[in-house]
Amino acid sequence: PARQIVARLGERGLRELLRVYYGCVALLDDQVGRLLDTLDRTGQREETLVVFTADHGDMLGGHGMFWKGTTAFYEEIAGVPLLVDGPGVADRDADDQPASLVDLHPTLLDFAGVETPADVQGTDLGPYLRGETDGEELPAYSFGERVDSNEVKTRTVYEEPLPGSFMVRGRRFKYTVHDDGAEFLYDRDADPGETTDVCDRHPEVRAEMRTALREWLAETAYPGDPLAAGGA
Repeated sequence: PARQIVARLGERGLRELLRVYYGCVALLDDQVGRLLDTLDRTGQREETLVVFTADHGDMLGGHGMFWKGTTAFYEEIAGVPLLVDGPGVADRDADDQPASLVDLHPTLLDFAGVETPADVQGTDLGPYLRGETDGEELPAYSFGERVDSNEVKTRTVYEEPLPGSFMVRGRRFKYTVHDDGAEFLYDRDADPGETTDVCDRHPEVRAEMRTALREWLAETAYPGDPLAAGGA
């Protein structure tokens, strides 16, 4: 469906869809501005932690696709903004430190002065955001998954392996594996559009990211091994 939208719209239709999309983005920006202006006007800006992020991006015609209906993890949909500002947050330039939305829970608890329960997933980014650490202790990778639903249409994946695709994203490289065992490795520095698979050029990187994926799947109790389909 993601490719059919672009194919059927043609260039003129795609431009119109992009116009509407960017109009929605501009509207959202205006509303965020209203919120920030209100915080300034009411004197609450200096005691409010502001976090701006999203659940996913949109292909916007990239790789011939629109919306999010793909099992791929191209940066257009996998990469989302994470802007944090407020009391104690250090003035930093944009950074490519891997992070995930699950990191927000422990991070917000940290800024609120609340101890994070032991069973909470994610990494506390608070010390890094405050400039108390250079980030060397933070995870080298963030992870993503698209797992099919089971027969009763729930998200439970622990009883048996369900078909799925997985992503490991580092500062430079992004590795993905799909339910048929197909693997892709992209060098995001040299190839930001993610058009060239470099698995064969960087076998040591692929091996390291495979190991990281298996460790993450074990940690999160996923029962299957997506690499088995490809004989890896």
